[in-house]
Amino acid sequence: MQNSIQNDTLKITVDSKGAELVSVKHNGVERIWQNQTGGWSGHAPILFPVCGHFGFIYKGKDYAMPAHGFARKSEFTLIEKGEDFLTFSLKSNEKTKEVYPFDFELVVSYKIVNSTIYITNKIKNLSQETMLYTLGAHESYMLDMPLETYKLVFPKEEHLVHYDHDDDGYLTGTTLDYGTSKEFEFTENHLLHDETIIFKGLKSNSVKFCKKTGEEVFDVSFEGFSNLLFWRPEGSQMVCIEPWHNLPDAHGNTQEFAEKDGVQSILVNGESVFKRTIEYK
Repeated sequence: MQNSIQNDTLKITVDSKGAELVSVKHNGVERIWQNQTGGWSGHAPILFPVCGHFGFIYKGKDYAMPAHGFARKSEFTLIEKGEDFLTFSLKSNEKTKEVYPFDFELVVSYKIVNSTIYITNKIKNLSQETMLYTLGAHESYMLDMPLETYKLVFPKEEHLVHYDHDDDGYLTGTTLDYGTSKEFEFTENHLLHDETIIFKGLKSNSVKFCKKTGEEVFDVSFEGFSNLLFWRPEGSQMVCIEPWHNLPDAHGNTQEFAEKDGVQSILVNGESVFKRTIEYK
């Protein structure tokens, strides 16, 4: 089921499946991918309790965790709606327990103010033990020009190193060093053939997406995330910007989940809150 809210500038629509943002109209113009080429049916999935191919071995048991987790394909409950906000909830159930041993509640809220979407993810530990998880986002952004006419502008100087992946999405162990800068310029050779650009350990918690002429297109903030990924379906005039807690596994990784880089924890009866924003120009 879909629900919409709007103001004088924005109209957003969120589907209860995955609590996914499926439409954003800014001044009447659609700004989220609508599968124009048939290459990807997603829009802005929420990645929980893992991002990418990230195996889940807990206390010696190997759980059949799907890539990107299960939240994106789960039915959320709309628990609150106002003129400018929507709040959804997903609680653990028999199906989630098959692949994830913890009791939890994931609360996802969207609020609009002028041209900005405020997104809050609240994760509550309802288990009687420390809960482990990772979280990520996968929002898409329509572009009105080819990708190579755009650049990223970070607020802090970054040492930008790309971590390579194979055709299945697993890390290969090789990297590509783009040097140190506040800017990263896309070229016509980027994001081809299902390539993902993977930047690890950023100091910045926001980025401006700009035309190379300097005109800002949108800004995103991602407090609490240090990895940033970029992807698009082959042949599409869009880009996904993805803040993740973790990076994908290498093939054959058999580490316990708790030992992996990027894994988050919540104590019994505790909760964690992550806030992000998308501001359209």
